[in-house]
Amino acid sequence: MKRIVALPALSVALMLTLAAAVVVSLAAGVPNASAYFLANGCDVYDEYNGKIYWCTPDRTTYYTPDGLNPSWVYPGTEGKTFGDDLGEGLTINDSIGIPPPAPFSYSRDYCSEPDWLPATFEGRWQRACYDHDVCYGSQKGRLYCDVRLWRDMVFACRSMWASNFVKEWCMAEADTWYTFVRAFGAAHYKPRLSSYEP
Repeated sequence: MKRIVALPALSVALMLTLAAAVVVSLAAGVPNASAYFLANGCDVYDEYNGKIYWCTPDRTTYYTPDGLNPSWVYPGTEGKTFGDDLGEGLTINDSIGIPPPAPFSYSRDYCSEPDWLPATFEGRWQRACYDHDVCYGSQKGRLYCDVRLWRDMVFACRSMWASNFVKEWCMAEADTWYTFVRAFGAAHYKPRLSSYEP
């Protein structure tokens, strides 16, 4: 009788040990979701840089590193005020006489940065850089253009088909670029002189 009782007890103990080992091995391979997306499912925690990227209330983008909501910064901010709040390009027919921009070209590098600035994701941001150059050349407001650059870079980062680590790395570089542009971009905020420029 004791033999019959001992055999099931041993097999139950082995099965429980095996089940515990499987659970532990699976739990180690599944990342904790709260380490990347916070409770609202939109805010992103970058554990490698110890930073949180806060989602805007409309959940379309993230606040800039200096705390601005890109949806609330309009054309003309930090510059001349224009009536086109949709951000449409200005043409030679406008009263300020700025020629229209050159069209986007895939063969041109629009992201000009110093050599020491990390540029891993520069290729993904070419359109964002072009739009930023057009915005500066059209004199739509420096803050508006810079915030729009942030929004476009973050969109490119979040829409990548990549791991959360790569997306967070991309957002960290976008943070660096935005901070750099805000600090040193004033010298480049000039009206476009010809239609050969973006």
